[in-house]
Amino acid sequence: MDQAYELVIEGYRQSKQEPGLFQSAEVKKQAARAEKAMERAIGTLNLQEVSPVIQKNTNIESALLLREILDRIEKPRPEDIPDLEAVKTEGIKRWEIPNTAIAIVQISDEGWYKNEFRFSLFSEETLKRLELWYGEVKHLPYQEGALEGFYEYYISTPGSLLPPKWSKLLPGWSKKTFWDQTIWQWGSLLLLLSLASAMVGFIYRELRSPRNQANSKVQAWEGLILPTSIVAICFVSKYMVTNIINITGSTCVTIVLVLETILYCALAWLSFMFFNAVGRTIIASSYFDENHLLEATIVRNAFRIWGVVTGASLLYLGGNEIGIPTQALVASLGVGGLAISFGVQPYLKNLVGGITLFAHRSAKIGEFCEFGGVTGTIEDIGLNTTSVRTLGGSLVIIPNSVVSETQVVNYSRCERRLMNFTIGLRYETERQQLLDVMDKIRSWLEQHSMIVDERVRFIDFGDSSLDIEVFAYVMTTSYAEFLEIKETCLIEIIKIVEAVGTEFAFPSQTLYFSRDRAAGGGDRATASKPGQ
Repeated sequence: MDQAYELVIEGYRQSKQEPGLFQSAEVKKQAARAEKAMERAIGTLNLQEVSPVIQKNTNIESALLLREILDRIEKPRPEDIPDLEAVKTEGIKRWEIPNTAIAIVQISDEGWYKNEFRFSLFSEETLKRLELWYGEVKHLPYQEGALEGFYEYYISTPGSLLPPKWSKLLPGWSKKTFWDQTIWQWGSLLLLLSLASAMVGFIYRELRSPRNQANSKVQAWEGLILPTSIVAICFVSKYMVTNIINITGSTCVTIVLVLETILYCALAWLSFMFFNAVGRTIIASSYFDENHLLEATIVRNAFRIWGVVTGASLLYLGGNEIGIPTQALVASLGVGGLAISFGVQPYLKNLVGGITLFAHRSAKIGEFCEFGGVTGTIEDIGLNTTSVRTLGGSLVIIPNSVVSETQVVNYSRCERRLMNFTIGLRYETERQQLLDVMDKIRSWLEQHSMIVDERVRFIDFGDSSLDIEVFAYVMTTSYAEFLEIKETCLIEIIKIVEAVGTEFAFPSQTLYFSRDRAAGGGDRATASKPGQ
């Protein structure tokens, strides 16, 4: 670290003497040599349990902070420090600097340092408590040989070890420390986050504006703009925070973790939207016409599942990078697998029902069907539910498990529709009138080009009428056309009944009055009750 300090100071002095706002090639070489020297110092830290994301942005700070603490406390005598031979003979696994809790531990041959000879590193507990210890010793004077002000210099200047030349333009008051960061760093951070939020909000409003509404395929690809923008903004913001503004400490850790979390969530969102857009583009081709709507549904849902799997994989990788124990989380799912299986059982039943519906091809989008008492036109068939638009205009969402377990009546696939109803004539109708009515109805049905297999029969003596059954098939699959033909038939029957001279029956009763002779020889009037 002493070498890194000397190279940084030398490069900084040389940079100040050179004209212009950009560093020369020689200064950049000095900075690269300083960073390599710093990497050797960082190699003394045990970073096994540190999140890779945090490690990339805090390793230099941790090394400098540890050196800052060591420069302010009393160092042990060289003879008090166990050498390699003492470690091997005495089996020393842990050694603490006298009068401190700063520990150097021996690393096992497993983990990151397997097959590497690194017998001792500063422990994880030491790295976690560096900020606390620094707060306790920063009032102490520097010891002999200390790198005075190296840590403060690093956390208060932009860039990495060697700050850019534009940093000399910053006013003196902006370099004052406030809550572990300088004033210019807090201002730059606030400005950066405000600009990032404003850009996301602007893109969102532009995509939601009515003038950008287009067809489904174009909208699907436009759906990639917002997550792509968030990913780009997160990358730029993270670079600015860690490399330009150089936020340090717990503030840096918090900001980086938040940005990385948003980044991986946006990547998962982007992957889902990408596969969804690809599926929409494929089913927009001329092949997927009205005769291939079911195949279009399968393709759309297949790409959606692909997008979900890819997004979940990205979240898993992101969790590992951030430091979330995703492997333990996935393993714990096996313990709670039984409980989860009960929770997802309805969804799995719907999924199996959807696959069954696809395989049997009993119905497709646009067909008029009946599912367990619900009749209407199918608008969408998903892996979980089926959407049906009823004749009344309401949208009914039916679970696929219900669709697969109930009787499906597909009216759109019938070659013809049955027309069957009964008409009743008054009992006052004469026999010849009854025969004429049936002959004329039969004759009209025979002459209609859309009606076949007609049958007209006198079938019963009803309570109030002479019942005639009309039975025929209408050669159409359209329900609207069927209703139109049936309406014409009914109106024609009204004309026939009126022309023959009879009338339709309606529920009625007839009372008959008579006189019975009384027991004393007189007469009495009685009224017969219905049924007597």
